[in-house]
Amino acid sequence: MHSHIPQILRKASASKLFLAVLAAVLLSSAANAQYVYSSEAQYASWSDGTWSIYNDVWGNSNPSQWLNVTSLNQWNVSSNQTGGGVKSYPNEVVVPNTAVTSMKSATGTFAVASPSNSEYSWFFDVYTTAGGADQIQVYESWTTPTGGWGNEIYSNVTVGNSTWSQVWQVPASSNDGHNILMFFRSSQRTSGSEDLLAILKWCESKDLLQNSTFYSMSFGPEITYTNGWQYFYVNNYVASWTNTSGGGTSN
Repeated sequence: MHSHIPQILRKASASKLFLAVLAAVLLSSAANAQYVYSSEAQYASWSDGTWSIYNDVWGNSNPSQWLNVTSLNQWNVSSNQTGGGVKSYPNEVVVPNTAVTSMKSATGTFAVASPSNSEYSWFFDVYTTAGGADQIQVYESWTTPTGGWGNEIYSNVTVGNSTWSQVWQVPASSNDGHNILMFFRSSQRTSGSEDLLAILKWCESKDLLQNSTFYSMSFGPEITYTNGWQYFYVNNYVASWTNTSGGGTSN
């Protein structure tokens, strides 16, 4: 038995199918158009000029995090992490590699959003050398109680227009030559500005550094655990550095 469909209905059906396919393609294109770069690679990265954004899933070798970049000022990661221990530090970085005495400024302004039922910390990360002779972690918000590892060396100090309830240090002598300093704000925040050069200069004034170079500065969330796939948003990030001779850059 053969069914018979009038030609006009066949055309209508074909038109509907075409429109449905076209709509799906357009929606897919629109979804992808919001990003200039997207990748699930463990060490995916995207650069624009001297600035780079990294996925950096160093604690998990399985694909478990998407890096999605709209611009240097706006990006996010969709992350799926389980168990204990830090899994990733997606971040935006620039490398001034300039002596502190030649630096005029180094600042970062941010606005971020984090998912609920997850474990993370947002912080700036400043290095004095490529090999990490000194690492200064400047914490803005976190889900675990304040307090770093090593020794608490200062409390309730004001540096760079911010008040830090705790400053911790892991000296190089007990950490394979890597000196780590951790600054915890007296009040957490999801937006604001930080004078990173002032913090580095303060550390130098307290004789806490092994090197006096502003090598690199980065910002992002260190992610330990998520409740399934969850998004961490950098809704706005504007950073810059300048030196006394007029060089520098901003994103």
